[in-house]
Formats: sequence, structure tokens, C-alpha cells
Amino acid sequence: MNYLKTILLVSLIPVVMAPLSAQNEKMRGTWSGMNHWTSTPLNLDGVISENDPKGVDLDNLVRDVVESNSNTYFYQMIGRDKHWNLFPDFLTRLYQADPTIRVFAMPTTEVWKYNPNFDLFGRVQDVADMAPNHPNLAGVCFDDFSPAYFGANKQHYSESELVRMREALDGSGRPLELLITAYYQERFLLDKSVLDRFKYGSGYSFDGVVFPVFYTPEECENGDTHEMCKFRGPEKPDVIPGQLDRIREGLLPGTPIYTLIYATGYPICFDWDGTNCRIVCATSTPQSMSDGVDYAMNLSDGAIVYRLHTEYMGPPRWGCQSAYHAEKKPLIPQVLRKYDTQDIQLLNNGETWLNATADVDKFIDFQMNVPSGADNLRIEVIDGNGDPDVYVKFGEPPTTLSYDAKSTVYGLDEVLNITNPPAGKAYFMVYGKTKFFAKEVKITYEIPSWRGELGNGMTDYVSGTKGQSIRFWTPDIPAGATNLRFTMSGGSGDADLYVKYGAAASTASFDYKSTNGSNNDSVTIASPNAGKYFFTVNGHSNFSGAVLNVSWDESGDGSNNHGWGSELTNGQTVSLFGPNFMRFEFYVNVPAGATNLVFTTGDGSGDVDLFVWHDIHTSIEYRSQGSGNAENITIPSPIAGKYQVVVNCQGPFGTNLRVFWH
Repeated sequence: MNYLKTILLVSLIPVVMAPLSAQNEKMRGTWSGMNHWTSTPLNLDGVISENDPKGVDLDNLVRDVVESNSNTYFYQMIGRDKHWNLFPDFLTRLYQADPTIRVFAMPTTEVWKYNPNFDLFGRVQDVADMAPNHPNLAGVCFDDFSPAYFGANKQHYSESELVRMREALDGSGRPLELLITAYYQERFLLDKSVLDRFKYGSGYSFDGVVFPVFYTPEECENGDTHEMCKFRGPEKPDVIPGQLDRIREGLLPGTPIYTLIYATGYPICFDWDGTNCRIVCATSTPQSMSDGVDYAMNLSDGAIVYRLHTEYMGPPRWGCQSAYHAEKKPLIPQVLRKYDTQDIQLLNNGETWLNATADVDKFIDFQMNVPSGADNLRIEVIDGNGDPDVYVKFGEPPTTLSYDAKSTVYGLDEVLNITNPPAGKAYFMVYGKTKFFAKEVKITYEIPSWRGELGNGMTDYVSGTKGQSIRFWTPDIPAGATNLRFTMSGGSGDADLYVKYGAAASTASFDYKSTNGSNNDSVTIASPNAGKYFFTVNGHSNFSGAVLNVSWDESGDGSNNHGWGSELTNGQTVSLFGPNFMRFEFYVNVPAGATNLVFTTGDGSGDVDLFVWHDIHTSIEYRSQGSGNAENITIPSPIAGKYQVVVNCQGPFGTNLRVFWH
């Protein structure tokens, strides 16, 4: 998503957003995009102000929240007034940039370590008081609530204190939510007797639970008794379903559960000697983070990705040397995008997106509805600079980890072609390997239809729509033939010509092509191979009335020698049958004075077409191309001489061909 494109003016009458559960929408959350308490600047892309290391850069924070494709953001504060004082300004700026993103104020439960005089209830009351002026303010979320409830600061998170905070939020005049964060390993979520202490009315004093999935190192998985191992547990994405089932057993029905996926490395100190220890980084890989979001979105009430875009707990501050920050930072908007497709740009067949640009690790995405029977789905990134990559997936947006096809060649000109694509929605992501600019991004597909065989000297007339492909083939070209010519001319619009030996020709697969800016196209093969050639007329735009001709020289002297089939006599009937794309050729000698020359097919199955022309012509004079087996051509006053008769089949068929005249 382009941040600049999302800027919207605040309405004079702001629209208050209902809870996600009331909107039947799942949470796509990002959690704390900055380290409010750090005492030294970190490399956070401008989020931490170099001039005031304890401050934040709201412009960069708002930009990154909008570009994260989240619908919910958790603004964390440790207790310093600097960050609290910036909160109302942050709410206003974010609402101006994207009024659909909800925000939770998130005071940490360890706030008293940093500010012993912090007034937690006062902060909750402040949230209730500012709610009427900030329609995107969703409520309060307590970080690490369960350890705080059982810890030294329990008095601030007791059952009665939570009710007090609940009532303060209810007094705001509009719905505000109260969320708590609780870990699976602790007895809080898994002990119904503890949960029952928080019953309030028909539910709890809290509105929902944030359930963190923490990634632990191999030391924990191998049975280490370290305190962090006991506290967090050896969790991976594939344990999420079972853990969610157990949590639901104790919670009241309908209580929302939001699954928090850690996108960072968390340090665990092993072998402490009183002064030093060995730091081991508990981290998720990019793939496990992506899988975790999928589990969370499909099995719970939403996903929250921990530590949006920061290098928190990464080197050098925490010694987590393998937290995959560079890979996961751009992946977060991609995985959340999979669950928010309504505003992805829709392109129609052949439509071009002009002047596409994205920064490094950013992306532009498109979607297209691919009809049944389409072929050669193709995306082209054309002319410009930089290095974009292209990813395609059917049914849902792709990511750099999850896709059905990709093109990642170095440089700008990316071309990706997919034969026989499935019908339905196709999603395309043009991803900035480096910052790039492309004059055009173009997506096309073909709608192929088989028209039939054209023999030496035969002509057909073609019309079609943009993107339509009309396919033909030749009979076997004899050995020694020369100057195989495919020509098209006349009519209106712009059709192109593609030729291939031995297999169907398409815009993506051809041996020769002619793509002039009109219907005037030609291909000449001086020394063709013996055998069949396939050729396709493709609509670069709508086209009509183009004349298509095929010819070749057989005798070596530049002459056209037509090959006639078997002779039919007056009143004769022949039975024809065969597989796909068969061609049968006959001729009749019509005497002078004959009338009502009639050619018919019928009494069979499948789809056949019937073509007739006199020997003095080099193109088809009469045709009958119905949708079934019965075809009829009647010539009331035939010219004496030889008539060529051709029967083409469009699939397995059987039919009777009859000719007669008076």
C-alpha cells in the first residue's frame, strides 16, 4: 500500500468505529512499533528520533502503521510522559492518514520499574476522556497481564481494580474495549477458577484475550530447566490449534482470542555466573512467522504481529544474532495483506498500470479475474529502472514466501507467463528488490478457440475481441515445400499473428510473430519443415473482417499446386468420423445447366463445419459453421466445373456428408 495514496481528510463529524467483533471482521494487528524506553538510538528507520532518543518520530510511525496493512495498532508506553503526551497527536495523524485503523493504548505492566509514581488508573480514565475526540481509539490493552497478576504489582491488576477500569471505560459514552495479555503456560488461561474471579455481568471485566505464541531455542526443547523455558514453553506455529482449543475450554463462550505472533528474537540468558551469561536468541523464522499468522487468522479472532518493523531485541542491543529482522520486516505487510484484499487494484485483460513505483522491500499489488478456458496469463513490467520481482498466486495474495509462480531475474524487465491458469482470482505482487520505477505493468491472458485447418491457397475471415485468440493449423506441409506464407490484411482494429511448428502458437509460445499496429501482418518461412504448422490470430484490440491466407510452393518454381481429395458424385453419401481437429477433403464436378447444388452433413454427433468453393477461386465462398452436427450449403445456380468441399471437426465426431444437384 502506498502511504501517500491513503491520506484522507478528517470528517467534520468523525465516524466512531465499532469493535471488530461487531463488524464481523478479524483483527490484523501490529504491536508497538517503537522502543519508548531505550536510552540509546537504534537503527529503526527514523522511528527513534536521533535528537531525542526517548522520543518518537510520529510521521514515520504513522507511515509504517498504514503500510503494514493492519487494521489495529497497539501503542505501547512504559510510563514516561513523553510518549503519553504524544498519544493524542498520534491518534489524530493516524486518523487523517487512514481512518479505518483502530488503536489501543498499551501501558506495560512493568511500568513501576521505570516510573514508581505512574498512575495506571489515571491513564485508563484519560483514555475514556479522550475517546469522544478520537474515533479511532479502541480502548486499552495490558501487556503481560497474567505475570503481573501473579507478581509483585498484583494490587494494580486485581479483580476489583480491573472492574474499576472497566467501569471507567464504559463511562466514555461509546464502546471501548479492555484487552489483557496472558500466556499459555501460566495457570491464568488454563485455570477456570482463576478466570471466574473476573466474571462481570454476562462476561468478564475484560473484553478479550491476547495470547502470545513465543518461539524458544533448542535448549528449551531439549528439556532445559531454565526459568524462561518454564515460563514460555517450546512453542511453534503447529501447536497453535491445540493450545487455542485448551484455552477455549476455560473461557466463557464468545470471548475473543487474538493470537500474538512474535516477529522478533527474544534473549534468554543461559549459564549465568553472576556476571556474564551465554545469550541464546528465541526467534521465529520468516516462514514460521508467516505460518503463525495463517493459523491465527483462520483459528482465532485475529493475528497480531509483535514489534512492527523494528530491530527490537536484535543486535547489538540484545545479542540475538539470527532474528531474521531484514527478512521479516517487509514480510509483515505481505502476510497481513492476504486477509485484506478489498482495495487491491483490479486490472482487466490487457489493461496497463502506468508509472508504477515502489521503494526497496515495498510492493504494489494487483488482481485479475481469470475466466474459464483462458490461457497464457502474462504479466510484464516494462521500461524504467531498478530491480522489481514479480510473484503470482491464485485465490489469495502472494508473499515472497508463498506463491504459485515468480520471476526474479536481475533488472527491470520482468516477464512471467503461466499456461493453463485456473479460473478465478489471480493476485500479482510487484516487489521492490531495490527501489524501482516502471512505465508500464501489463497483465494479459488469451481466450483461445480452434477455428480449423487452412490448406494451400485457402483464405478465411476473422473477427474477434481484445485478448481473443483464434487458432488454426495447416495440413502436413510436404517435404521440399518452400515459401510458406501466412498473411493477414484488411478489416478494422488490430490483430497480431503468431506461428509455431508442431504445437499450438500463442502470444507466449511461438516461432514467428508479426505484431504491426493494424491487421496487416505477415510471416514467411523460406524453407519450412515438413509437417503441421499452427498459427494464431490474437486481438491486440477488438478487430473485424481481417482476411487470413495461407500458401506455399510445392514444385520449386513458385507455383501453387492445390491438393484435391476424393471425388463425390451426384446423390452420393459418405460417412465420416474421427478425433479432434480432423479434416476431410472432397471435390465434385458439376455439369453445365445444373441447379440447386446442395451439400449437407448430419445424422451424427459432435461439431463439424462445412466449407465449399469453386476451383476458379482461391478462398472460401460458402461456409456453414453451426454449433452442432447438421450443416447445409445450397448454391441455387452453380457454375459448371470443380467445387472443393472441406469438412472440419472441432472435436470427436461422426457425420454423414451428402451432395446432390438437379
